[in-house]
Amino acid sequence: MFGQVMSRHDGRGRSPLWLSQVRAQAPGVRLDEEQASRRRFDALEGIDRRRIDSVAAATRDQEAKDRRTLVYGLGLAIILGLLLAGIGLVAWLR
Repeated sequence: MFGQVMSRHDGRGRSPLWLSQVRAQAPGVRLDEEQASRRRFDALEGIDRRRIDSVAAATRDQEAKDRRTLVYGLGLAIILGLLLAGIGLVAWLR
């Protein structure tokens, strides 16, 4: 008798009242969980998007730096080559 009172089960084959209440709440809980999962996914997607943008910006900056280094290096090599060629020419003409 105590078990029937505690579970509000009337013995006619129906589910206990608490079980019926939980089953009635299940669709709402599923919807809440789905929305929470979508919010978490959107937050992670935003973080990933910012990371990708940051990596792309760093790559562009590095490529620009590499181009400047190459141009300055080639310019310096050409100047030194011309200087050495000029010194060699002067030495040869003497």
